[in-house]
Amino acid sequence: VHSLIKKSLEHMRREQQYISFLCPYSIPFYRKQGWEIVADKMTFSIRDTQLPKHHVVPGQIERVPVEHEDIRRVYKYFALQQHGALIRGDLEWEEYWRWEADDVLVAVYYDANEKPTGYLVYYIANDVFRIKELVYVNQEARHGLWNYISAHFSMIEKVVGNNYTNEPMAFLLEDSEIQEEIEPYIICLLYTSPS
Repeated sequence: VHSLIKKSLEHMRREQQYISFLCPYSIPFYRKQGWEIVADKMTFSIRDTQLPKHHVVPGQIERVPVEHEDIRRVYKYFALQQHGALIRGDLEWEEYWRWEADDVLVAVYYDANEKPTGYLVYYIANDVFRIKELVYVNQEARHGLWNYISAHFSMIEKVVGNNYTNEPMAFLLEDSEIQEEIEPYIICLLYTSPS
């Protein structure tokens, strides 16, 4: 493994690529090689009675196919503003949908000007609303997406999902006694040119 890592880094240096991100299987192993944690994975669980209250928003939600271009547009804008977010090209989107495209639903929030400003990738199973990804670029879209989630109140017992570092989930809820879990997720190696 050490020789493979060394060859990969030598190749990257020849190609003038000086940043390497990994989702590691073993943080201690990669730390010994020079990588360090740069982003966390946050998981949350909210009971149905803790869902946010409805907020009036001027836009609307529309369910779209997983290949819909508006998902990519919103994510690109979002990723450019977030620490540690992956810029997804065609290969990354293909990998993103590889195992779940048939099992998930996607809802896009459109503002009053019909501009997409948020989306939700989710599925419902065993009375649990499972959020794979909740992305929004402003508070209006956040409210609109949570309105959509809360509209499923009668079908679910709880909402479980992933969140991004520094997202104040509990702060934004009236009943903030939710379960949140933080774990290291992405590590990075940054090195400079030998010149």
